[in-house]
Amino acid sequence: MGPQIVAVVLMLGLAGAMAIEPTRRLIEQRDRIALMSQDLVALDDANLALERRIARLGDRDFLEQKAREMGLVRRGEKLYVVLPPSRKVLQRRALQAERKRSHEEPASWLEQALHFIGVG
Repeated sequence: MGPQIVAVVLMLGLAGAMAIEPTRRLIEQRDRIALMSQDLVALDDANLALERRIARLGDRDFLEQKAREMGLVRRGEKLYVVLPPSRKVLQRRALQAERKRSHEEPASWLEQALHFIGVG
């Protein structure tokens, strides 16, 4: 019985060794499928967003809004561009506001107390 047991053990070992590579490949393929499924979900979301954008681009009001955001106007209309105030103007305004605050009379102790508790 000794040589038969050795032969059986060797056969089982050989079968096990032969099963390792296909099992490893199966696990790798499952991982790859999971990653590709995540990619597919992301691409489906992106496609849905693009389809919505395509639908909006067919809307004349949306197109006009986008054109106006780019500074385009219809024939006969005048374009007015309102610029934000310059730094110099903002600094001047801040300085004027500071001067105005410094010329105000100091609040009485009662007004300060009411302001402190949140009533005044």
